[in-house]
Amino acid sequence: MPKIIAIQLSKFFTKASWEDSFNRYFPSYTEEFTVVYASTKKELKDLYLGADACFCFELSADMNISDSKMQLLYMGITDIDYMNTVTLPDNIHIYTSKGMASAFIAEYSLMTSLMLIRNFQYSVINQMKKMWDQDVFLNHPAGSLRNYKIGVLGLGKSGKAIVDIFKSIGCWVAGYSKTENKDMALDFWASPNKLNELLEIADIIIVSLPLRNETKHVIGHEQFELMGSESYLINVSRGDIINENDLIVALKKHIIKAAAIDVCSIEPLPQRSNLWKIPNLLISPHIAGNINYFIDSIQRDFIRRVKDTASRVKPDIFINGEVSL
Repeated sequence: MPKIIAIQLSKFFTKASWEDSFNRYFPSYTEEFTVVYASTKKELKDLYLGADACFCFELSADMNISDSKMQLLYMGITDIDYMNTVTLPDNIHIYTSKGMASAFIAEYSLMTSLMLIRNFQYSVINQMKKMWDQDVFLNHPAGSLRNYKIGVLGLGKSGKAIVDIFKSIGCWVAGYSKTENKDMALDFWASPNKLNELLEIADIIIVSLPLRNETKHVIGHEQFELMGSESYLINVSRGDIINENDLIVALKKHIIKAAAIDVCSIEPLPQRSNLWKIPNLLISPHIAGNINYFIDSIQRDFIRRVKDTASRVKPDIFINGEVSL
């Protein structure tokens, strides 16, 4: 059993919330180990070298993780693809909360798809203006969502949840990924060299790709042209996967019909950004997987991992409950 646990705090993962979770899921924890808290990355670096287990949001090469005596490392909500950026020792049990928000992200994708095809963004605009205008909807015929073809870019946990929710209502769904998952109920699978084909077929493109060198700006002017003027775009992944300048042009010139973005290249989105000025664009402040819905789930999972670590002989890499080796 780890004796010292270092926890990096954040706006959402507070000391009070951790103490509440420990009291609920491991009432005797104060008799078993000591919990120390870090509010900054510097404080974390000072604490984790002496810790047996660590919950954190940041990893970098200068943290010298190999010098620690850590048995367990758990990554919370993070923008870092830590497996690609940091070399981690083989003797550490490594876990991550990746995938816990999948169901919420899928529901957000469904909600925004309905809003876009029914022109609902104009209802929000008209409400602010106190305008009762039915024409903007009556002159915008939209069939049932189940008649639209959905293209999901990225078939990780969130992508799979998105596929499942659209298939459940009878949509035709295509997926794009490096490797094919034959267990997924896709109507069409596109490998990287068939992305353009998928873009031409699908009516609604939902971006759920991880941000890596090869995915940065993977959607730009050329891809918008392929999508066409009756298509919609939804981004629930990372802002830099889409070329935002090209998106602005595509929306203004009606190269595509409308879009919804939950993520931006710069967050919070600056007030000066031209994205705010586009009426056929829905913007939400990175809340597709609303963190308040699953803070408790992540903390409970971490506590369970701490309790399980002592009994595990061979250190594995676990991602949201599944071995990833």
